[in-house]
Amino acid sequence: MGWVKGPAGSWDGGRVWEDREGRRTYIIRRQVGGRRFEVSTRCSRLRPALAQLERFEADPDGYNPASPGGEPLRLNLETAKAFLAWSAAPDGKGNSRPWVLQQRAYLAWWAEQLRGVDLRRVTLRDHVIPALDGQKGRKHRIEVLKAFFSWLRKERHVLTRQEDPTLDLAVPVRRPGQWRRQKDIPRAHFLRVLAKREAPDHRDALVVLEETGWHVSELVRFARAGAVEALPRGREDGAVAVIACPQRKSGEPQRTAVGQKARAAAERLRAKGSFSVGRFYEAIRAACLKLKIDPFTAGRFRHTLATRALEAGVDPATIATYLGHRSASTTRRWYATHALAPRPKR
Repeated sequence: MGWVKGPAGSWDGGRVWEDREGRRTYIIRRQVGGRRFEVSTRCSRLRPALAQLERFEADPDGYNPASPGGEPLRLNLETAKAFLAWSAAPDGKGNSRPWVLQQRAYLAWWAEQLRGVDLRRVTLRDHVIPALDGQKGRKHRIEVLKAFFSWLRKERHVLTRQEDPTLDLAVPVRRPGQWRRQKDIPRAHFLRVLAKREAPDHRDALVVLEETGWHVSELVRFARAGAVEALPRGREDGAVAVIACPQRKSGEPQRTAVGQKARAAAERLRAKGSFSVGRFYEAIRAACLKLKIDPFTAGRFRHTLATRALEAGVDPATIATYLGHRSASTTRRWYATHALAPRPKR
């Protein structure tokens, strides 16, 4: 990513910029009337860039590449593939494969709704709100569209904030699922499923998730590029090591202190270097059905840890820090809703 070097990096209007996907943009760099101008033509080919240069030279102060004359910006197969590649890449957003596949499906739907429309001219009133009217999965459709437009602005630099119609588009707030039912996993059920698993990596994953409360996507990133580190001196809480995930769900790195069993399981997962989420979920469900217990998902270990710790009297702020939450209110609202706090001494 940077300025293209050599003869290919210069043109009559200035220089050529290349982003991390290899897409080139012609940039106008001119000195006019003692003022220096550096503005994108938003063109990836020379001919339309020269047309933009003519418009700039006619009125440098009033030049706007988004006005008629520039290349239209479309949600098509090319832009969708570039966005999804960034979404999945470890040096991009680093999203899990299941979520990237969902994004692909929702982007395909949005491409149909915005067919033939220049993305710089998309508005909430005329395009977005009518498309969402009456649709199921409204929350995810909005999340994907907002992420896509944010990527166009912040990563591709082909949109301005004024051209982003999703900035004022609110994501619907959903009621936590555990308001309606408890999500913590009974200890006896966990132990029975653990004993039933024949695949070593599935057993190891269960052990790590049960102790750390990590998201499954964080476990996948750990298996690919994480590390098992020595524990800082002075710890007296039974921990023996630190397992480090390069990027947790919110984007920051995650380091979690663990005991001996979780350390050994984490070392084996890291040595393997990969982890299949789909087969893991299928194996858990199959084990639950075979044992005739209520099926649970791996994502519920996070709820279980928060609930058990709160019931044991652990300070909510400590639980929030351990799970990587921004505040204790997140822990109480979304993960330990049904926890019974210790009875106050009388």
